[in-house]
Amino acid sequence: MVNRNHSLQEYKIKILDMQKEQRPRERLIKNGPSALSDSELIAIILRTGTVQENVINLSQRILSQYNLKQLSQTNSAQLMEIHGIKEGKAAQIAACFEIARRLEAFKEEAKPKINSPEDVYRRIYPRMREQKKRCLSNYALTPRIKLSKRIRSLSGL
Repeated sequence: MVNRNHSLQEYKIKILDMQKEQRPRERLIKNGPSALSDSELIAIILRTGTVQENVINLSQRILSQYNLKQLSQTNSAQLMEIHGIKEGKAAQIAACFEIARRLEAFKEEAKPKINSPEDVYRRIYPRMREQKKRCLSNYALTPRIKLSKRIRSLSGL
């Protein structure tokens, strides 16, 4: 017996149904990441959509709720409130933004020299800018004023 209601449902295009040169991953490889929209980049990070929508539509829906800055500041629990986002996808989004924060703070030298408050600021700002609570971080310096290690970070002060 044929389910006639099924045939009346709107057809949802799948990524595999798209021409290869229109798929986000293939476009990134061919044209570079700057050629893609924010939703296409997020679609590549998420990899798959849901039964109801493809990953591009899911990414567009996420970006209709959060801009990129807001998305970078959301926690996993907030992300999982979005239909279609479970632990795995929430972790992928969070990991992506954490890598971006670490990249912003990255310096080539293994132990950067701290000569001024501005050096400290440039080092800790990427981690601290999105904190919703006051934070205190301790850093150990070598005798030659080079950063030895980050000791700990307290929040909620």
